Amino acid sequence: MKVLGLAPPNLSTPVSGFKVLGDVSVGSTTVTAGVLDIPQIDFEPTAYTHSVLIRVDALTCNYRDKAIVLSEFDHISIGQMGTQQVTFLGSEFCGTVIEIGVEVISIQKGDRVIPNAQFPDAPAKGVIPGVATNHASVGWLILHESKLVRVPDGIPTSVAAGLSLGCQTAHSMIRRSQVSAQDKVLVTSARSATSLFLIAMLEETGAQVWATSTSPWTDEEKATLPDNVTLVPVAREETYFPNDAFARDLISKGGATAVVDPFFDLHLVSAVTLMSQHGRYISCGRVHQHPALGRNIADIGTKNILNADYIFNMMIFKNLSIIGNCLGSKEDLLDALRMVSEGRLIPPPVDSVFGPDEGHQFLDRSFSSSARLGKVVLDYR
Repeated sequence: MKVLGLAPPNLSTPVSGFKVLGDVSVGSTTVTAGVLDIPQIDFEPTAYTHSVLIRVDALTCNYRDKAIVLSEFDHISIGQMGTQQVTFLGSEFCGTVIEIGVEVISIQKGDRVIPNAQFPDAPAKGVIPGVATNHASVGWLILHESKLVRVPDGIPTSVAAGLSLGCQTAHSMIRRSQVSAQDKVLVTSARSATSLFLIAMLEETGAQVWATSTSPWTDEEKATLPDNVTLVPVAREETYFPNDAFARDLISKGGATAVVDPFFDLHLVSAVTLMSQHGRYISCGRVHQHPALGRNIADIGTKNILNADYIFNMMIFKNLSIIGNCLGSKEDLLDALRMVSEGRLIPPPVDSVFGPDEGHQFLDRSFSSSARLGKVVLDYR
C-alpha cells in the first residue's frame, strides 16, 4: 500500500523507498512529505487474541496532530528516535478489518471501523484509554477490538474518516454542559473541526446559538449553518469581546448561559465576561500545544487570556461552573453515529479529498488553509 510519511527537510541520507512529494509548513516548522510502499503487516490471531488488523482506507488530521508532528520532529532533531527519519501522522481514520484475533467477538472481517477514543475510563481491562493511534497514515494498524466501533452502512468512508474524535468530543461537551432549549449558547472558533461538530449537534437541542469566527465566511458557507445559529465576526486584535456591539447585546439579554470552547487559552476571559449568572463553561483544548503553534496569534496570555485573578473573580461573582472535557465515552460516540445515520445530525462537510501522491497538498490544506471548512481527507483506496 502506498502511504504518506513525513521526514525532515534536506535529508543528508535518503530514506530507502521514500519518494519526496514536497515541503510543507506545519506551524513555523518545515517538513518533507513523501510516500512509501508498505506491505500488509504480519498478524497472528493466536498472538493478538483480542485485537484486529486494519487496512486504513482514509484518514483525516486534527489540530492536535500538528503538535504531535512537531514534537516528533523535535525528537528526531535531537536524536531521541535513533536512526528513524520518517514518521507518520493521523488520529482519525476509517478502515477495513482484514484479520481478527481468536477471541474477538464484537468485530468481523470486512467490517468498516473507526477509532473509539473513550476517556478517561478504559474501554476494556488492561487497555489504555484515549486516542487509538497518532499514526494512521502508516496504513496498517493492529488495535484492540475495544478501541474500535463499526461504521453504519449509510455513512460513506470519506465522511466516516473524520467523525470519531469530533463526534465523541462534541457529544460529551454538550452532554456534560447540560444544554437545553432554554439556553443561550456561545460557540467559539466556529470554523474549527470541534466547533463545527458542536454547532451541528446543538441544532437538536433547540438552544439559541452564537458562533464566533475570525475567518471570513462566504454566503454559501453561512447557508450551511443551522437556523438556530447566528454567526458573529471577530477581529483578531480584540482581546475580551468578540465585538463590542455583540457583547453589549448579549450582556443586555443576561449573558450566555453556556459556552462551549475548543481553545481555552484564547477565549476563557472573554467567556466569563459574557456569561450569565450560573452559566456553564466547558473547554476541550488549547491553541498553544507546542511552541511552534499559535505564533501568528498575539501572545497576550500573561496579560488577559489566562488572567487567573480576573477569571476566578468572575467565576465566584457569577456562580459559574467551569468544566474541562477530554474526549468522551463510547456511548457518546455511538449516540452521535446513530444521529448521523438517522439524519438527525449533519456532520461537517468534507472540504476536499486527496490521494497519497497528493499528500503534501493534503497536509497544507489540513494545517495551513484558513479557507478550509470541514474535514480534509487522505484517501488510500
